[in-house]
Amino acid sequence: MQTQPTSRDPYIDAQKGIAILLVVTGHSISNLTNLEFLFNFIYSFHMPLLFFWSGYLEEKGYAKYRNAKGRMLVKRTATLLVPYLLWTVLYFFIRNGVQNVQWAELATRILGYGQDCLWFLAAAFGLKLYHLAFWLLSEKTDRLLPATLRPMKSPLLALGICECIVIALALLTGHPTLTSMVTYAVPYFAGALLIRFPGLTGFLQKIPVLALALLAYMAVFPFFSFRDTGYSTQIQRIFLSLCVIVLLYGGKRFFSFLQRSRMLCLFGRRSMEIYLLQTFFIDPLKFFYAYTDSPLLLGLWSIASAVLIGFLSIALSWMLSRVPMASKLLFGK
Repeated sequence: MQTQPTSRDPYIDAQKGIAILLVVTGHSISNLTNLEFLFNFIYSFHMPLLFFWSGYLEEKGYAKYRNAKGRMLVKRTATLLVPYLLWTVLYFFIRNGVQNVQWAELATRILGYGQDCLWFLAAAFGLKLYHLAFWLLSEKTDRLLPATLRPMKSPLLALGICECIVIALALLTGHPTLTSMVTYAVPYFAGALLIRFPGLTGFLQKIPVLALALLAYMAVFPFFSFRDTGYSTQIQRIFLSLCVIVLLYGGKRFFSFLQRSRMLCLFGRRSMEIYLLQTFFIDPLKFFYAYTDSPLLLGLWSIASAVLIGFLSIALSWMLSRVPMASKLLFGK
């Protein structure tokens, strides 16, 4: 989410812009049962898409950190962990006030427990640690494997070892961030592996592959309900999100018009700010939901309000950034 290559790809920014708009829309309609179809559609791929591009861009920047991997950790601490800690504390005091502070509850929030919209930053930072381990293990296995096996087997072996470790930790601790990492590691490292194996891009661009991804999504989606709990729902979501990722990544020539949208590219570049500030605007804009039960009108309003929230969040972030160091500390920029 926070990786910033020297020259930005407007198509990636547009995809991130779509994803963050869907994040806001999903949050605004989460309690509307008559928009269940839209809710399930959004939650089938919106966050996995953000993780996919995060992994893709991180792996793309690997050359910068090859001989100084600690720099990546320092940078991700500044861009993800520091904003997570600051906003968790800020939101806690905004919602609970400063009187009779329950320090144990605050500590619980900081450690990643409880309902909190900032779980994404904690999981993203965890996946950056995972990515760092992936780099180190890839280099180790390069030296252990025969030369003929290194190009293909080394990264896959390293990825398998890392995933087993994260799954074991998630099962042992039950920590929600580790549990999220198990799920989102799939789209995240799908992006990383596309950089490691550039030949996959040509394969994913083939019309039969794109058609198969679309048909597979259409076949599975009617059985998907994000509100259902359990492993089967998570497996369905991973599968559906990968179908959408294949369509958007492999079908770039069909969706290239999206990169010409200045609004989507702006929202993609400012996705962190929108993610962190959306909560200030979502509830006031829900007033319209009391006036109609029409799924069409509610759906249109939720999308329009998400766009408005995007612009309001960017405006608020601009005002906050006028304070020295605020942009770096609050938004990791």
